[in-house]
Formats: sequence, structure tokens, C-alpha cells
Amino acid sequence: MKKEKRTKKDRPSIHAASTTKRTTVGFREGLLLLLIGIAIGTGYHVVTPSGLSWFGNTNPSVSLNAEGIEEIALDDVWSLYRQKEAVFLDARDPDTFWKGHIPGALNIPPPDAEHWIDDIRAFENDGKTIISYCDGVACPLGEELALNLREKGVQSVKVLINGWSRWRAAGHPEERLDNESS
Repeated sequence: MKKEKRTKKDRPSIHAASTTKRTTVGFREGLLLLLIGIAIGTGYHVVTPSGLSWFGNTNPSVSLNAEGIEEIALDDVWSLYRQKEAVFLDARDPDTFWKGHIPGALNIPPPDAEHWIDDIRAFENDGKTIISYCDGVACPLGEELALNLREKGVQSVKVLINGWSRWRAAGHPEERLDNESS
């Protein structure tokens, strides 16, 4: 009996089997990571008072808390700024404020609100919308300032969440200590 000589074509491909196995393992790992991400996001949504906005904020004036402080949309802020119908209150510390802020904004960290209350009430009585802001999605200072003012009777106060970053990202003018404006 004669032995048949086998060629490379006749041998089973080890490479093809390992590629299929790697693809399957990679798919499973990717799916596992996706599921873990969804679980973490859902957990965060459940335990965080403000939760996550799953589909974006469809209401630009959504209440932020039980006290009724409202968030204001950046487009509305820009419109009020152009019409000179708003007073901007930057709740960040003075050093950060002077590195850049909305032109004309007053620097009022939350503990200082009481010292400014008469001026702010006068602006409100003149029909101005009072807008507090800070920087960063998790920055609570803008909301704290708004709450302090609301407790002292300022009703028109609204919060621009992540105000400074969003203002700059939109390319709106800014003011700095070195008196450069853009």
C-alpha cells in the first residue's frame, strides 16, 4: 500500500480555528464590558438624586431640586446676555473667576451672597433675570448660590449648569483679569 503524500492544502488549518476562537472570545468580552457599563450607569442613575439624563434634557427649564431652582438653557442665557436682560453671578472662588468669566459677571461665592442681597434684589426689581453659574457638571456652587438667594427672597434666580465651560465652548465672549476680552 502506497502512502499518499499530504500537502499543506490537505492539512486542517490551525490558524482558521484559532481566529474563530479569538473572534468569539473578543465578542464575549466586548459584550461583557457593555453589560457592565450599563449596570454601572443604571446603578448611578438609581442612587444619585439628580440621576442620569438617558436621552438628554428635552426641557431646558427643568427643576433642579425641591426648592424650585430652575436650570436655564445656554441659548436662553445667550439671548438674555445680548439683550442685557440678565445679571450673571459667578459662584467660583475669586482666583478662578479672574482667570475668566462671563463679561460683566459679579463674583459671588455662596457664603458671600448675604452681602450682595440688596444689590441683587435691585437688579431683580429692574426686571433682570439672575443667573448663577460655576464650572463643571458636578460643581454645586451655582446651585448653592441660587438656593441662598432664593431663601432670601430672590425669585428670578436660575442656574446655568456647567456654565463657564459651556459658555466658552460656544465661543461666547469672555473677560479676564488681564483685561483681555475675546
